[in-house]
Amino acid sequence: MQDFTLTTYKELLQELLANGYSFQTLQDFIQQPIEKAIIIRHDVDRLPGNSLKMARMENSENVNASYYFRIVKESYDDN
Repeated sequence: MQDFTLTTYKELLQELLANGYSFQTLQDFIQQPIEKAIIIRHDVDRLPGNSLKMARMENSENVNASYYFRIVKESYDDN
């Protein structure tokens, strides 16, 4: 069974940090790559409120990530 909760994601980030990994945006990695770098991009097309929770959690762990907000008819309902 797959666990996609914020709790599990936070545990993953903490484990990666404890093992010497750093998080960079793609732009930062291109300009100044570091060893053991991880680049995270979240694709957001539904439930943007969950993305805000994730971004706050990443910020509390000093993790850099990028968010791509995809707004197309098939994945967005403004009602």
